[in-house]
Amino acid sequence: MVAGALGAILLLVIVALFSGTASAAAGASSIGTTANAPSLSYSKTYYGTMTHRPGNAPDVLVLPSPPVGSWWQIKTVQLTGHFGTKTGFDQDAFLFTRTVQNPNSYPGLADPNLDVLAHMGIQSGKLGTKVGAGGTGPSPNSAWSWYRFTQPIQLNSEIQIVMGAIIGMGNSVTVTVNYANLGSGTTIVEYGANLYLKGGALTFRIAAPAGKSWYLMNAFADIKASSSGSRSILIRTSTGMTLDQGSNFPVGVLVRCTGGYSTVQTGPALNRYGTQTVWGPQVSLYGTEYITAQFTGPATAQAMWVLVFTQV
Repeated sequence: MVAGALGAILLLVIVALFSGTASAAAGASSIGTTANAPSLSYSKTYYGTMTHRPGNAPDVLVLPSPPVGSWWQIKTVQLTGHFGTKTGFDQDAFLFTRTVQNPNSYPGLADPNLDVLAHMGIQSGKLGTKVGAGGTGPSPNSAWSWYRFTQPIQLNSEIQIVMGAIIGMGNSVTVTVNYANLGSGTTIVEYGANLYLKGGALTFRIAAPAGKSWYLMNAFADIKASSSGSRSILIRTSTGMTLDQGSNFPVGVLVRCTGGYSTVQTGPALNRYGTQTVWGPQVSLYGTEYITAQFTGPATAQAMWVLVFTQV
């Protein structure tokens, strides 16, 4: 987590970015009035503080979410590492999306990590510049670490981009994200948290209201069980398309099962029992379409699930 003076600086940058007054000195581009801007650009350099490699990469930078009532599409995302000082440990940085921490609106909901957007790193004792990026189609540069999206990644007010990093002192990494404004959109979060299966099964049906289209951004599901044999699955019923699934959850282990448009997701990245489901086409609900979420397992098992939509 970002702490102390850096956290205060970040807060000022985020507020300034979406009021259209962020300065070059703060590390973000001036974009004018966000509500009317056709695009948004964000750039920030993080300077390493590590003297040794910790067990897990901490979150060091939280990018601002789109303003309420709008949704945005990621056009390009890039990490550029500048390694001019040798270290005795491997260094790396990665960008991922997660649901915004919002305990008042969504009590009991963890902040699950979702799509991985970019990653780059350098081995111990090495120097140089490394680039990691993500987007649709093939990599624009064979030397880059490239994460492909089957569809352009979209964000709304309840999904944010976070950078985790292990960067040594004397080195830095610059994150650059360019967005396109998709116009007005209402964020919809459908979720359940800490739900006991009791009878051994839970089933939910999620449907968009008549006359509205719900574009699905991400899916997440998990079961924490005291015995084996649990299973979760989210299905787009009209086509039979599996959006998220997991089974054989180890006893007492919090396993992340994700679904989204990136070919690299945080489900298996954060836990070897985790799963990822990559969606090829854009998933949306309208008319009579709906999603069914099903959880089975021992009565004492706890289920958690999240679906984030944009309604237009």
